Amino acid sequence: MVSIPMGLSFEAMVIPKLDAGDGEFSNTGLGVKWTFTDAILPLPLVDLAIRGHLTSTKFEYYQVINAVNTQVEFSDTITGVQLLAGLGLPVFKPYVGVGTISADGEFDIKGSNTIFNFTSATKVSKKVTDTQFLVGAELTLIIFKAGLEYSK
Repeated sequence: MVSIPMGLSFEAMVIPKLDAGDGEFSNTGLGVKWTFTDAILPLPLVDLAIRGHLTSTKFEYYQVINAVNTQVEFSDTITGVQLLAGLGLPVFKPYVGVGTISADGEFDIKGSNTIFNFTSATKVSKKVTDTQFLVGAELTLIIFKAGLEYSK
């Protein structure tokens, strides 16, 4: 996480494409948070923020199913927006939040065979959107920062 003045913070987590024999995996996560109590509405010991995030994951592998070479692909994209409120303590910062989260996933099989009893297609996709509730805390010790978060 990188923070700049005016309450802006940026997050990035990238796992570049990893090849492991007959499989590949990649993951990218990005986030931006604006703590508006740092920028325009200073409140003592209170942090209010809005955060947006995006995560994209892809996993694919090759295998032989009933003597047929088959490529199996999974991809998922998760996006969300959250409103966060927390205590602005110097070392330990607990927080709660509410937001909306959307996931768009796809499972695809390329080959002349089927698995998992798909009856009419070898591709399945699903998109869901829901309300998200979360609680977490950050611990800051000089140059070390750790966080823990639970979300439902």
